[in-house]
Amino acid sequence: MAPAGRDRLSWDPTACLYAVRGAANYWKVVTGGTNEVGDKGQNLWHAAPDKGRGYLVKLMPTGELEAAMEDLMVAAKPGPLDFGFNTAYYVRDGMGLVTARGEASPGNSKEKVFDRNPRSLWQDDTVSSWIQLQYADGRKYAVSSYAVTVGDKPECFPKSLTLSGSNDGGATWDALDTRQDEVFGKGFETRGFSVKKPAAYNAYRLQVSSAGQAVQLAELELIEHVENASNVPVASLVLDRKAVEVPVDGRAALNVDFLPGNATNKSVMWASSDASIAIVRRIGKNTAIVAGKREGSCSVAVATEDGRQNATCQVTVKPSSLPAPWTFCEINEPFVPGAVAVAVAGGEFMITGGGEGVRSWWERVKDQFVLVGRPVTGDCRISARVTALTDNGRTSDSKSIAGLMLRESTYARSKYFMVFVTPAGNVVCSWRDKTDQETDFARQSIKLGKVTLPVHVRIERKGDVLSVYKSSDGNDWGAAASTHAVTFRGSGQTGLFVTSGNNATTSTATFDNVSLQESPSDAGAP
Repeated sequence: MAPAGRDRLSWDPTACLYAVRGAANYWKVVTGGTNEVGDKGQNLWHAAPDKGRGYLVKLMPTGELEAAMEDLMVAAKPGPLDFGFNTAYYVRDGMGLVTARGEASPGNSKEKVFDRNPRSLWQDDTVSSWIQLQYADGRKYAVSSYAVTVGDKPECFPKSLTLSGSNDGGATWDALDTRQDEVFGKGFETRGFSVKKPAAYNAYRLQVSSAGQAVQLAELELIEHVENASNVPVASLVLDRKAVEVPVDGRAALNVDFLPGNATNKSVMWASSDASIAIVRRIGKNTAIVAGKREGSCSVAVATEDGRQNATCQVTVKPSSLPAPWTFCEINEPFVPGAVAVAVAGGEFMITGGGEGVRSWWERVKDQFVLVGRPVTGDCRISARVTALTDNGRTSDSKSIAGLMLRESTYARSKYFMVFVTPAGNVVCSWRDKTDQETDFARQSIKLGKVTLPVHVRIERKGDVLSVYKSSDGNDWGAAASTHAVTFRGSGQTGLFVTSGNNATTSTATFDNVSLQESPSDAGAP
C-alpha cells in the first residue's frame, strides 16, 4: 500500500489489521525473543533473551494484503457532520499563495495573516490596502463566512471591508460581502462576518481601509460551512468545467460540487477513459488534477461511491510546447502532478513540480521532483536564469527549490550534482556521490550565498570535474563558486528541476536564457 508521498511503511495499518482480525491467513506469528529499535527506527530481532515479544511474517501475497488494509481503512460509514472549516488553515504549510498590495517591513509580511499566530501582524503603510489568498493547485472552496483579527493599533483597525472571489487568476473579481463603518473595540479582537451567497472560488481578496495612515491585520480566516446531514442522498454532481484542453505534460484542475450541499456521503471516485492520453488524480475532497500524457481525446468522470450519480468532462490533449529533445520526467511520481510550458517567443520555461524534494533517508524518503532534461554524454555546459519560484505561503522554512541538475539516471536514489535557489534567494550546490546514499546536507552541500532573484546559474562538466557558477547578469561569471569530482558515467539526464518539498502541493519556477551545450570547446572557462 503506497500513500500519497510513497514515504511511509505500513506499520500502523499492520498493527490495526492484526488487532482487528488477528493473524488469520495474513501472517505467521513468530515469538520467543526480543526486539530492539535501531537508531533509524528499524527493528532488530534477537532470539534471546525471551521477553514475550513477537513479530509477523507475511503469508499472503502483497497485493491481497494491501487490499485488506485499504478495505479496513475506508470501511467507516459516513456520519452527520456540521462544522466550519478554515480553508486558509494550511497556507502556512504550503497550500496557498499569498499576495498583498504592500508590506511595511519584512517583520510585517503578508504571510503573518495566515500563520495561525494571532499576535503576529501584517501591516501596509497606506490607508487602503488588500490581501489575497489563492489556493494551491486549482482547489476551490465556497467560503460562507470570514473572521478578521485586528492588530494592536486602534488607528489601524479596519473601518471598511470587502471580500471578493476570483476564478480566473485575479483578472476579475466578484464582490461577496461589503462592510462599512465597522467598529473594533480592542487590540487583537476577532470578529466574524457572513457571506450571503457562497460560491466556490480559487482565490479570495480582502480589501481593507482604516481611519489612520496604515492597515494592520493579525489573522484572516476564510471559513467554509461543511454539513453532512443524515440519510440525504446525492442528487447530482456538478463539475466546474465540462471540457478542458491541456498540452502533453500540462495539467488542469477540476472541482466537483454536490447537490444538495448537505448530502450525507460526499466521497467520490475519479477515472479517465484512456489513461494513456490523460490521467486524473484526486488531490483533495473536491479537487482532481487532469494531466496530459499524449495527444488525443478522452473523458474524465467523477462518480459517487455507490455509482448512482456521475459527471463527465471531455479532455483534449494538445501537442507539448516542450521542444525535442527535451523531456518531462516526474522522478518517483509526486502525488500532485506537475507540468511544463515553454514560451516559443521568449524561450521561457515554466515548470511546476511537487514531491518530497531531492533527499534520501533510509526506506522512507526518496528523491521526488520534476526534471525537464536531455540525455548528455561527456563534457557539457548548462546555464539558465531563475526568474521566480513560488513558495506557496511559506517563508524562511520553505523547502521549495529550483535549479540545474546533472543526474546519472531517473532512479529515485541516483547520483546527481545540482545547483539550486530557494524562494528566499539562497543559492546552494549539492550532490550525491553514491547510489542509494542517505542525504547529509552538512557534508553534501555548499552554500554559495544569498541573492535577489533573478539569478543566473551554470554547471560545467569537463573530464572528471564539475564546476558551478552564478552571475547577476549572465555575462560576468567570475571564478567557479564550487568544484566537485564526477562520480558517475554514462548518458544520464541534464536539465532543469523543481520541487515543492511538500508532496501535498506544488511550486512553480520560471527559467529563461536556457542553454545546454555538449562538449563545448571552452568548457571550464568563466
